[in-house]
Amino acid sequence: MACASKRLCRQHKSSRVSYNVFLFCFQAKYELESLHKWFESENEKLSLKEEEEYRIKVSNLMLLVRTLSLRLARHRDLAPAKYHALESALRADKRLAMLYE
Repeated sequence: MACASKRLCRQHKSSRVSYNVFLFCFQAKYELESLHKWFESENEKLSLKEEEEYRIKVSNLMLLVRTLSLRLARHRDLAPAKYHALESALRADKRLAMLYE
């Protein structure tokens, strides 16, 4: 029973990390969309400097979204194996063996 509750705790932590990365990615996408709408409405009035600033912001946000998407995918792929390796190492440690009895 204790092993099942520990497994659920690990899954919760892993899903919380995934959720936080997903939420940050969603916010960046929303900001990118808002920026694009602003640019479409103000396109005629913008100076070259403002247009360049817009392009830099969009480029940075797109890089952020891409990076977060890759990190999230990697976390989802690697987290279970990392938790399993950690649990195996803790079980193998003689000093902590009494926790798993």
